[in-house]
Amino acid sequence: MKLQYYIKGMDCAEEVALLKRELVPLVGEESIAFDLLNAKLTVTTNDSKIGQREIVEAIARSGLKAVRWSAKSETTVDSYLS
Repeated sequence: MKLQYYIKGMDCAEEVALLKRELVPLVGEESIAFDLLNAKLTVTTNDSKIGQREIVEAIARSGLKAVRWSAKSETTVDSYLS
């Protein structure tokens, strides 16, 4: 499963480090990729126990906000946290 997000405020190594701190224990370092120019995070996982909700919660713990990446439009994922 490949999940992609726009991370508001992700523009340097500091935010990448915050995200890695939360995501690496969850999915492993090889499962995450960062595109700083576009503030895009890609998470690839084959673990059926890890879904969008767990990823969004981990991003929120880092202090950053995720918006689901979409070529057509962006839809917030706040509903996964409620």
